[in-house]
Amino acid sequence: MNIERLLKDFKNYKINIEGKTSSTVDWYIQKINSFCDDMKISTYEQLISTSADCVQDWLSILADNGNGETTRNNKLSAIKELFKYLRKQRKEKIDIDILDIPNAKAPYKETKYASRDIIMQMLEVITNQRVRAGVAVIMEEGLRFSEMMQITCTGIMRGEQTIIGKGRKERTVYFSPFCINICREFINGKRKQIVERTGVDTDLLFISDEGTLLTRQSFSASLKLYAEKIGLYWYNEMSPHKLRHGAITNMLNEGVPIQTVRDVAGHSSINTTNRYAHADEEDVKKAMLHIYNKNEDD
Repeated sequence: MNIERLLKDFKNYKINIEGKTSSTVDWYIQKINSFCDDMKISTYEQLISTSADCVQDWLSILADNGNGETTRNNKLSAIKELFKYLRKQRKEKIDIDILDIPNAKAPYKETKYASRDIIMQMLEVITNQRVRAGVAVIMEEGLRFSEMMQITCTGIMRGEQTIIGKGRKERTVYFSPFCINICREFINGKRKQIVERTGVDTDLLFISDEGTLLTRQSFSASLKLYAEKIGLYWYNEMSPHKLRHGAITNMLNEGVPIQTVRDVAGHSSINTTNRYAHADEEDVKKAMLHIYNKNEDD
């Protein structure tokens, strides 16, 4: 057994048994290879005999090289995934203390997401029909970009679509009249022109000007452009996920049961959904003014 073979078996297990996506496991493997390179680990025997001290030394090296807390925590999670696999699936006697290495405490960072108010402002200034359709779909359905790219013209016209989400979980999403109308404008306008010009034969909704699949980079660049137009100070961080985050948060703020939001968002755990629960800025303002007024009365 060598490390290359181990990582191949590790990838197969993660994808075929645990249902992880190929891109997620490739990310794990990239970090694991980086660990092996940095710590001069070249054989399977060296790897399985790795100590917790060795992993902690690596984390210290990463910190000295400018890796922040979140980056180090992400890399540590990849190492832990491998050693959990070695212990449970390959029955290797690893240093179990590796699995108990604590994450570095990350500094507080403002959570930015596209609230419904921000999204509606963007829809007012977006002139590109394709971008309007994408924003409407994510805002109404809380989809990931990869899920948005599965939407078809037929699904829009029918008012519902079955998609495959993270972990290969299948779910059905339902389109509101608002969303359908915006998508129809794209279908009968810009998209129709693209199809006539390029001759592309596909029912997928989101195609580029060249008739190929729309890329995340292209869509994100457009979102940044329109976020800047409405004067959003963090416009350069706008992304499909910021839209999805806002959609999920809006559902929670409107009182939709968290179990329902979990299913709509395609989360495997309510704990994941709960991370999207943020108090609305206006609610915070009202609460603070209430406290101020109460103190004045006292």
